[in-house]
Amino acid sequence: MLLLFGTLPAAALFTTRTGARAEKLVTIREIASKLNLTITQPPKKLVLQNAQTTVELSTEGREARINGQLVWLHAPPCRSWGRWCLTETDAQKVLLPLLAPASYLKGYGTAVVVLDPGHGGSDPGATSPRGLVEPRIALDLAKRVRAKLVAEGFRVFLTRDVDRFIELEQRPRLAAARQADLFISIHLNAAPNRQPSGIETYVLTSSGYPSTSGTNGDNNPKNNLNQPANARDMQNNIFGYYLQQQLCAATKAEDRGLRHARFVVIKEAPCAAALVECGFLTNPNDERKLMTDAHRDALATGIAKGIIAYGHAVRRANPPAPPKNKDT
Repeated sequence: MLLLFGTLPAAALFTTRTGARAEKLVTIREIASKLNLTITQPPKKLVLQNAQTTVELSTEGREARINGQLVWLHAPPCRSWGRWCLTETDAQKVLLPLLAPASYLKGYGTAVVVLDPGHGGSDPGATSPRGLVEPRIALDLAKRVRAKLVAEGFRVFLTRDVDRFIELEQRPRLAAARQADLFISIHLNAAPNRQPSGIETYVLTSSGYPSTSGTNGDNNPKNNLNQPANARDMQNNIFGYYLQQQLCAATKAEDRGLRHARFVVIKEAPCAAALVECGFLTNPNDERKLMTDAHRDALATGIAKGIIAYGHAVRRANPPAPPKNKDT
């Protein structure tokens, strides 16, 4: 059966995985053909490539690398009728938008940015062994990002500019009240042990799939709920990709990838939205760097450059109309 989707059509098959729901699949060969990419298959991966683009897909998990940037898919590639395939969701909402972003950003803007420093007040978030407190660092980063973006001509608002508590549901409402084009929630990570380090960016999980962490389980009925912000899955993935790319470039931190989750602040967002985790307070090296002004400024630079890079993609998708000829 053939299925046309988005601006880049691809063939689709229907199949049923053992122990899982029926899913629409798109052959990787058809995706490569539409994008003029060649396919090679080194051990444990598939590589789609041309002179400008390299896509590496793990055949053993959800990890992909798109031009070097780690991206977590909703499901791993699978074989159907002898052909390697991706789910229609990953093809349509993740891979194709990241490879041809201008095709998916028509009508979008970037003029108004709302920054959301996580936690605050009675919600202390995470604390490091040396006493670094997540809400204070998140607020410091947000203020640094605001200064950089204002200098570039953006209108920027913060959901909080002091250490106070704001309900999670209220934060995207504040973005809606400002008629935001972009919403970014800023956080610091924590783990049960001291090993994990690096930067993660989250965008909303597509309906029908577990989040990257998998904590809800593959068959949890909550996975099938369609959230308001799922209407912008493709734009969210493009925005999150640029944020993660620029954060890692600015800080040289470990790249933990573009991931998917159903955090309240992004599932209710009125615009393209992402949540960034700017390092692990529980990791000694990340903690040490977060104590320095230089590293915090690098994080702020990465967030600002991610927003600016997304803005460039939006402008390419929405070129100004040519001037009309005046009657003489």
